[in-house]
Amino acid sequence: MTPSASLVSKDAVRIVVWFSKYHHILALLAGVLRIVHPEQFDLGYQALYKLRVSPNDVKDIEYVSLILEAWALPFTGAAILVNRETHSHRDLDAPQQGFDLCATLGTYTLGEFRLPDLQTTLFYPPGTTVLLLARTLKHEVPHVDGERAAIVLFNKDSVLEGIKLDTAPWPASLR
Repeated sequence: MTPSASLVSKDAVRIVVWFSKYHHILALLAGVLRIVHPEQFDLGYQALYKLRVSPNDVKDIEYVSLILEAWALPFTGAAILVNRETHSHRDLDAPQQGFDLCATLGTYTLGEFRLPDLQTTLFYPPGTTVLLLARTLKHEVPHVDGERAAIVLFNKDSVLEGIKLDTAPWPASLR
């Protein structure tokens, strides 16, 4: 497996500092997943454990190990989007039955999170968290007036396959 470019550079130390500084907020976000989809939550921590104890197939392990020290999330990836508009899309590299988590912060007004497949627009003010079947449902976030940052937590099929874990089953509420 090949880690993201930002994980194998001088940015690795900045990432560790950021995760350490905001670990309490990230733990709350992980707790949301624990309530909504406990099987995905457990699978995420199984993945984290496997990466920590047997990172044999991971390239640039010295950088990845540094980040794994601070990573305490049941997700295999994270992104921080700042003042970004996202066009309608599905995340085709996400597990079919797994949730992505999007949490937003900032000083903007009138934020929206759109789900075109459902013909639905959600009010998306600062402090909102959305769990989404991102491979299944098209989603988009339009431009806002003001400053907005979003923390997006996700899993990738390729990481789960690389460490020989199956994806979590559909959430009990959708079976």
